[in-house]
Amino acid sequence: MTSLLGEMTPVLGERHPLALELRRELARILTQLGDPQQAWAVLRSLLNDVIAVPGADHPEAGHLRDLLKNLERLLSRPARDD
Repeated sequence: MTSLLGEMTPVLGERHPLALELRRELARILTQLGDPQQAWAVLRSLLNDVIAVPGADHPEAGHLRDLLKNLERLLSRPARDD
């Protein structure tokens, strides 16, 4: 996914809807793979771009803020020994 995003971004631009969607999906995958810190960084960057294009009041911006809050809660939890 990262390589696809790397190939698409120079052609379409970072703020193209497909590039934005791929970045959100990348964050989801990173979270599932156990890398919430990297997922948070991807979502934070994505939120900045969503705010710049559709605007801070766009529903996607609110959704991304919620995802970031959830990741922040996850990151602040102590590690569990399962």
